Amino acid sequence: MLKLFWLDFEDERCRDFPMGVGITAEDEIDAVGVASSRLFPYEEFPASFRIRIIPDLDALDQNHVRPNIGHHLRRGIWFPTGYDSGWSP
Repeated sequence: MLKLFWLDFEDERCRDFPMGVGITAEDEIDAVGVASSRLFPYEEFPASFRIRIIPDLDALDQNHVRPNIGHHLRRGIWFPTGYDSGWSP
């Protein structure tokens, strides 16, 4: 069963993701794998991050994140958009 996850990075090189990253995956290990392959395909995944399950879309920032998410019902990155090769508007 797929779940919604939110990753927050503390690593300086992750400044491209100041609000965090939204991912749909099977579990935390799968979510980190998706983030690693899509966000850092040519470098090591940051060691300093936090991951949490998003209980529902109401738990997201309603002013910026929620209106700008991609397809969250299938496995992949849905925030920020553009990092999931399967995403289409």
